[in-house]
Amino acid sequence: MSRSLISTYVIVLSVFAWFVTYGTGTFFAAEWLSASYDSLGSALLRGGADIAPDAISFEALRQGDRTYMYFGPFPALLRIFFNAMSPPHFGLWARVSCFLAASISAGVFGLILTRALRLNGALEPRQRAALAGILILSFSLGTPLLYLVSCSRIFHEASLWGLAGGLAALYGILLLCTGVERPLLGRAIFSTGLAVALLSRVTFGAPICLAAPVVFLWRLGPEGRAQGSIVRTAFLRLAAMMPALLGVAIQLWYNNERFGSPFLFVTYQGFYLDPTDIGGKFNLARFPTAFRHYFGFFWGYFSHTAPYVRMISSEITEPELFMRHWREQTISLTFASCAAMLSAALGIVALVRGRAPLLLAVYACCLLSQAITLLGFFFITQRYEADFLPLLALGIAVAALTLPHSRRLVLTLGILGAVSITVTISSVLDWTMAFNQHAPNGFRRRIAEAFLPPLALPSAAERVYLSDGPALKQTDSGAYMRYDTSAAGNPLFWCGTSFTKGIGMKANASALFAVPPGFSRFQAIVMPAHESTHLYDSGVSFSVINDSGDAIFRSGTMGGRSLPQVVDVALGSARTITLSLSIGSGVARGDMGNWAMASFVKALP
Repeated sequence: MSRSLISTYVIVLSVFAWFVTYGTGTFFAAEWLSASYDSLGSALLRGGADIAPDAISFEALRQGDRTYMYFGPFPALLRIFFNAMSPPHFGLWARVSCFLAASISAGVFGLILTRALRLNGALEPRQRAALAGILILSFSLGTPLLYLVSCSRIFHEASLWGLAGGLAALYGILLLCTGVERPLLGRAIFSTGLAVALLSRVTFGAPICLAAPVVFLWRLGPEGRAQGSIVRTAFLRLAAMMPALLGVAIQLWYNNERFGSPFLFVTYQGFYLDPTDIGGKFNLARFPTAFRHYFGFFWGYFSHTAPYVRMISSEITEPELFMRHWREQTISLTFASCAAMLSAALGIVALVRGRAPLLLAVYACCLLSQAITLLGFFFITQRYEADFLPLLALGIAVAALTLPHSRRLVLTLGILGAVSITVTISSVLDWTMAFNQHAPNGFRRRIAEAFLPPLALPSAAERVYLSDGPALKQTDSGAYMRYDTSAAGNPLFWCGTSFTKGIGMKANASALFAVPPGFSRFQAIVMPAHESTHLYDSGVSFSVINDSGDAIFRSGTMGGRSLPQVVDVALGSARTITLSLSIGSGVARGDMGNWAMASFVKALP
């Protein structure tokens, strides 16, 4: 390996390590629901697949009196090995697992790319080295791969291992169709990738399973005749495909153990969602909306506050076809991963023109089925963009095989690579700060302190918190107003900053408070509650009204991404004030909002 490639991977692995440990360097720590894999590993050793209910929480699938997970078992199989090595770390392996999977993904992509570049006789050695560095960095740090690394929760761990398996399968395919010196090695790698992908996340494994019969039969006759026996060649190929057969067997057993049928991969019976109520698991009518989010463009990607680019909550025009009242965030591949997208597009064009091996074209069709499945699914989220990466990697490999000698193209990809990395890192940091409730508060707070203005109330000579005394009168709308927590009973915080005092409301709601004698101002920090950030069409408006009926403060409509507003208003002769939280203007429904540090104050002399 050249020095430039070593330097490239040092950068990639360092960035991965920083993100996966939230800048602490601590690899052993609990992550959201990750202990469910440890619980499943223990169950597998007993010959079962049921897990502890508290390990999987509301993501559980309940069948009778048993609790199962809909995630694949591969990370749990790793946990068996990890926990045997170090039992005290039970439940603390998620970061190690995610870092390992991401590193393998980046490493295998590098193998795919460098092999393809070596076979391209039109490129000079310096061009090959430059393209290798640009594209490895762009794929590792400028695609959703980095987003998955940034949080080791259960969803991301499954996708990371699925991606690692998918890329390994692609490398095996590339070995088969770009050289005949080691055909069994190519099939063995493909087979291993199939098993890992299938047992991690079925959407990664299914297209590889479609390609498996083709891979087994590819050039069987010519190769068998060259070796003197087609039967012997078929037997050796079957031996190379044993990891895939073992993976399929484990998956079929796992299905049967959970759902009573080897061919049932998931059931929504006893789950919090029934897809039949929203058009089914797959629906072609979802294609335009999903395609726009994954490959289109929204002006909302730009922000007037640092880091200036961000993911946006999905904008759904047909809410009856998607998961209701819950939206996650995306930033399109075309915008945030432009270097990878351009390279892949060049490769796909070459593939369509017949300039690449036929086996790669066949495999591209199989991977296309994975993309189509995601476009018709009932949920849109950034982590699902990782399912497009095997197809993008194939396109990049074909481009590397067929690119002409062009310094201008190398320069263009270098510029787009820098843009991809900058946009991806910035948007991931912003998402972590604003949305990722599973990241440590200290990490989120450090990001907020780096990017946003300080959040604090003006100084006062004396302060009395409204949550320390009861309201004179209050009205609620389904959820009682709460003191020192949100209306849902959770701690008051914003982007990792916690507030010990305050009032939580759910729109529409109001509360009347008496102004203590001698106190002349009201102060608070108002913000939508973090429970509202993922909700669709949510917006609230805060108002402070004196006893004359005059509004002395109005926030205007605040959505899930609105910055907090500091309230500091004079009370004049008011003896009472009313705090009001209402549904925002132009919003179909409101939700929760917090009056952090709400207090009457005596002004400094």
